[in-house]
Amino acid sequence: MAWYRRNFILGVLNGALFTLASAFIRGSSILPAFLSQLTSSKVLIGLSSNLASIGWLLPQMLVAGLVGHKGRKLPLYIWMAGLRSLFFGGVTVSIFLFGEQRELLLWLFFVLFTLYAVAGGIAGVPFMEIVGKTIPLEKRGSFFGMRIFFGGLLAVGGGVVVTMIMGRFSYPTNFGLIFTLALICITLALLFFCFAKEPSLPGEGRSFRESLLKGPQIFKGDTNFRRFFLVRMLLGSYLLGMPFYVLYAQKVLGVEDKVIGVYLSCEMVGMISSNVVWGRLSNRRSNRLVLSLTSFMALLSPLLVILFPLSPTIIFQLAFFFLGATGSGLNIGYTNYLLEIAPPEERATYVGFMNTIIAPTVFFSALGGWIINLSSYTFLFGLVGGLSLLSFLLSLGLQERRGTPKPKKATSYDEP
Repeated sequence: MAWYRRNFILGVLNGALFTLASAFIRGSSILPAFLSQLTSSKVLIGLSSNLASIGWLLPQMLVAGLVGHKGRKLPLYIWMAGLRSLFFGGVTVSIFLFGEQRELLLWLFFVLFTLYAVAGGIAGVPFMEIVGKTIPLEKRGSFFGMRIFFGGLLAVGGGVVVTMIMGRFSYPTNFGLIFTLALICITLALLFFCFAKEPSLPGEGRSFRESLLKGPQIFKGDTNFRRFFLVRMLLGSYLLGMPFYVLYAQKVLGVEDKVIGVYLSCEMVGMISSNVVWGRLSNRRSNRLVLSLTSFMALLSPLLVILFPLSPTIIFQLAFFFLGATGSGLNIGYTNYLLEIAPPEERATYVGFMNTIIAPTVFFSALGGWIINLSSYTFLFGLVGGLSLLSFLLSLGLQERRGTPKPKKATSYDEP
């Protein structure tokens, strides 16, 4: 149990600090506000809001093929941790040095932040493999839940800090200070998990080519896996509108910049309060149920804005509350259901393949900007609501794997 306790604590510290860092560079508030200083393109603003997710998802199938046969994957995580801190540090320094050269800063941001995101995606496979090896199924809800819960508590305070910085400093100093705080949190988060322990287990025993072919074979032969893919893709449609709630409030309703911090705090409160429910349901009931309820939560934010389009106060605060609940539920439900249905000996393939084929969802925010250009905010929010409803209906047909017999694992949590 020593490895379990050690990795549980380090993983929670890692997640809490990353959640705090994400609050400082939130794709629903801070990044759109920052990028709107550099470009008027809603497509670019939408794309940038999910660059971290793009980099996290896209390389994972290739990484799974390259490292799936290795008994230990932590060394790859450690290398990527150093690169991630370096690239994000480059973004932060660029804001201070080139804040007034806006076109140059825009290019530097996209290049450096993309490299930071891709390094995160490469690290994602070893991270999930270590979690799958050392955190028992009945503890994973608590593991991912506590990462978000404690991070959310910190992030509520982060929202207050953002409000103070945005109110006292002007561009580019305000965003430079916010990114500096994010850099400190990211570096500490990565450093903590570098000290995790990983048991050395036999890999999948397949070549790189065989590993790449195995994913499509699983997808073709497993009906529940395909339904899970559709649920996750449709649930990801909440990203279509995520960067545009704050832009709608600013551009259409005329709210002040300092209100962004209030919306951020509401999103963090939604993340924290719902997280207690998601973690308990994941541990004791069903990850399928978590996915269904999360899909329902994703419906509420656009529905509120459509029903009350001229209220920038309590209605928008509630909309951001449900955005936080959606993000928290998606993190816990999707991750744990994927680990639950993946056989231990093929975990890297399941995780890498699924995370790669759902990667198009991270382009939804850019697509959302294109849709607004062609139609309106109301049409976009209505589309998000409809797709979220469809995700909810499909999720009701997912198989429940809790309590089914599982293959005997090749190791125990008592390994020295």
